[in-house]
Amino acid sequence: RLTLDKVSAMTNLSKSQYQRLFRKAMGQTFTEYIQTLRIEKSCQLLRTNSLTVQHIAHLVGYDDLKFFHALFKKKTGVTPRQFRKP
Repeated sequence: RLTLDKVSAMTNLSKSQYQRLFRKAMGQTFTEYIQTLRIEKSCQLLRTNSLTVQHIAHLVGYDDLKFFHALFKKKTGVTPRQFRKP
């Protein structure tokens, strides 16, 4: 799991300096970028298998199911179950 601490240490930059450069290059914060990647991966998993939503949340890096549901709905406009429905 990538964290801001790990990535900034690998690049020998402070967290704030890394965040500033990342936002300038990517147009979003490091956290927003990682959240987007995780939600995109969860969408792919929801479409392609029958794993539980809780298991998918855990696979993409979220142990707090309530937080995962709220973030998923914020990013996609629907809940994970609604997204999965054909």
